[in-house]
Amino acid sequence: MTVSPRLLRTALLPASISLALVLSTPAFAAVPQTAPDATQLDAVQVVAGSIQQGQEQIEIRRNTDGIVDSLVQDDTGDLPDQNITEALRRVPGVGTLYRDDEGQFITIRGITPDLNHTMIDGITMISVGDSGDGTRRVDMGMIPSQVARRTDIYKTFTADLESGSVGGVVNLVPRSAFQNGGKDALIVDAQLNWADYNTVPNTNNLHDDHRNNLGKGLSALWSTVFGADGQWGLTLAANAGTQQRDLTKYNANGLMFFDQSGKKIASPSAPGWNGYRAVPDTARSYDFNNRVSDRKGISARLEWKPNDSSYHSLLLYGYGQDYTENRNEYSLNSLSGMQNQTDASGTLSVGRADTAFYMDTIDRRSRGAIYHSRFDFDELSRLDVRAGYSFSGYDNTAPQVRYRLSNAGGLLDYWFDGKHYGFDVREPERYGNASGYKLASASTTQTASEADATEFKLDYSHNMDNGSLGWGWKFGAGLRDYALERDVTVTNYVINPVFTLAGYSDYHFTPGYFPLPSMVVDYAKFRDEVLPTLGINAASSLKASGTEDFRYDETIGWGYGMFGYATDSTKVVAGLRYDKADYTGHAPETVNGVFDPRFVPSKGKYDHWLPSANLLHSFNDSWRLKAAYSRTLGRPMPNQIAEPSTINQENQTISQGNPDLRPRVSDNFDVAVEWFIDGYDSAMTLGLFHKQIKDDIFRLASEVQIDGLSWLSTRPMNAEGSTISGVEFGYINNRIPHLPGFLSDKVGMSTNLMWSDGSMDYIAKGQRHQLDQLVDQSEWLANLAVFYALPQGGEVRLAWNYQSASLTTLGDEPYLNRGTDDYDSLDFSLRHHFGTHWLVKFDARNLLNEKRNLAVGEDLEWWRSEGESGRTFSVHLIYKM
Repeated sequence: MTVSPRLLRTALLPASISLALVLSTPAFAAVPQTAPDATQLDAVQVVAGSIQQGQEQIEIRRNTDGIVDSLVQDDTGDLPDQNITEALRRVPGVGTLYRDDEGQFITIRGITPDLNHTMIDGITMISVGDSGDGTRRVDMGMIPSQVARRTDIYKTFTADLESGSVGGVVNLVPRSAFQNGGKDALIVDAQLNWADYNTVPNTNNLHDDHRNNLGKGLSALWSTVFGADGQWGLTLAANAGTQQRDLTKYNANGLMFFDQSGKKIASPSAPGWNGYRAVPDTARSYDFNNRVSDRKGISARLEWKPNDSSYHSLLLYGYGQDYTENRNEYSLNSLSGMQNQTDASGTLSVGRADTAFYMDTIDRRSRGAIYHSRFDFDELSRLDVRAGYSFSGYDNTAPQVRYRLSNAGGLLDYWFDGKHYGFDVREPERYGNASGYKLASASTTQTASEADATEFKLDYSHNMDNGSLGWGWKFGAGLRDYALERDVTVTNYVINPVFTLAGYSDYHFTPGYFPLPSMVVDYAKFRDEVLPTLGINAASSLKASGTEDFRYDETIGWGYGMFGYATDSTKVVAGLRYDKADYTGHAPETVNGVFDPRFVPSKGKYDHWLPSANLLHSFNDSWRLKAAYSRTLGRPMPNQIAEPSTINQENQTISQGNPDLRPRVSDNFDVAVEWFIDGYDSAMTLGLFHKQIKDDIFRLASEVQIDGLSWLSTRPMNAEGSTISGVEFGYINNRIPHLPGFLSDKVGMSTNLMWSDGSMDYIAKGQRHQLDQLVDQSEWLANLAVFYALPQGGEVRLAWNYQSASLTTLGDEPYLNRGTDDYDSLDFSLRHHFGTHWLVKFDARNLLNEKRNLAVGEDLEWWRSEGESGRTFSVHLIYKM
């Protein structure tokens, strides 16, 4: 195996820096039991920014019995990145899945986002998925940073935690008006942001008010305590903002193989394969102009503390994202007639050329209400009552039009440089006559997905808090009802090939990777002049609409009991949880080739007893050992159960459901050592984990031909089993010792590293396969951040993040595997105070202009899509009282 320099850097850099710093740190005999207040002045600076966040993260780790890592707001109510998802990638063992250049979902310890459970104040937060497709992954990139004072990630499980999680449980802890001694707080943040990649022309941009890459935003947070005895608290937060940027995705899609005579064959396993690598059957460029993301959110939390023995709160929240993008496509298709093939080059005949315009107008929204009451019967006994409602919605209206130059002819030379396929066109003039392109398709797709859930939880505990001694116990029960429905309406127009592209494309754009100018469709003119003359194909519209509709209903109930015993140095907790689920999927059927739009129900149920055990042992005030075992579930996603079929034209994929899926059952083993150095200024953690997953679920892919193009058809299946093991390392040092002069007590750092090793056994085409990676698992995750403290809580910060390649789809033959390539980014931030209440912040993201690439192949060895979106910069002016 060849080890790349980037991989060596990833593995060795954080660990070696941390080791050097620890060796230079003096030993400390005693550790204080309370963290410094975030507003406390020391001899040099205000405790704020990265120092404050690091101290609070250490404090949380000290005060939890399990393995828990946290993301904490800074003193301005902000996070170190542009949203919660991207900030969480700085947490040990957490990876990020991106929508092109923007973080959306998180993985925990290599486990896909659909197998993590997300809560706000202990109540489930639901989702309709990425594109209203019915997955369980929560788009945390939508969540305003002001919603959560901190975000806790539970990596070990006790009986009182949600059982439907394999990777971890995420809990967003809302801000309280009673924190910081109940002092009133007001934070207002005004910002401007700019993306430096704006190469794609705006000639067909349908949004007159968004013709540059400048965005803006405003957020505010206010909290107060009121009442005769200060028993009431109110926290209000609101935000609104816009981000704009262009994107180019060079897409070499499809896979072809040939025999010795140059004839195309089905796969490398077919007789006569010449042994040369796969060749793309399409050369394509996607060019997005002004992808506009408008975010808005509001939350209100009312709290009441009538006395020392009871507490009540009501949290209301609502937030959304309007996402609009224009996507221009130009492609050379139906490549065939191989000539002069080698393993890295060849010549193909071009069958046709297409130019197309797509538009997405996406509206994502989420809202909820959470009630919480706590009753303290005495110093040891407590009852918590929670009830909540959660809603998630997704709407998208997506028109598209395609023009086609048939029988294009001409030759296309291709070459391969180890990762990237490049193309050269021998006769570019063949493709430059707009009148040769005839109208090939026009449609509008409207997707509407909604999900809601109600949840009730009751938890009674006695002597189970951190620091308690002797025997303790905790019991609880809960119920959650969840329903999701997706409705897709497709309007397919009757095509009249008399309409050509002439007069509807007045701009040619040459992307950086593409071999010839791309014709840009003037969709506004087409919409106004051509579309009204086209009839509607009622039959194909009805079938296309119905085949993507489904409904899913789920009821989950649980009950648990757990007991604990603690001495001054050791605590043991054991528990048992019963989990029962009933579900029904509703979807149309196609029988003997005839589509029936009526929903047919598919019912199922499962129940499990889930044990857990946790050990905490303190050797002294600085050293601790944690160990845990638990059994948890990975619930099938609604679309895996009920989905009839979903078509994604951008990625050329077709997906469908499987009502016979079983839930995953995961046995989780953890052990970790924690070393707290110099109180709350330094800490090091080292952990091992292992998960044995029965009935893992994966999407099996097979290749199908549609209209002369290679599409990927996928269906979820239960694997025979899978495992994942890993090592997790973290180190925080808020004040690196022994530095000279102006660096003394002003330089800090945090770093972490995770290595994981996954394995999955599955059956495809009757053959047993073993894969050395799980879906969405990155073998390596690494972070390194270094900061320099400025006066009055200011700082300069440089942060690096790395994720290795990850698999997204398994093929029924290994060459069809798809995933994301490895990626690293370098980000910079500066914050500076002036006056008592004012602060300016500057952020620069992706300084090295790294590209996000999608990969294909047995080992994801070549890029099928290369995405360029550039760097982004933002400036914040903040008022803080």
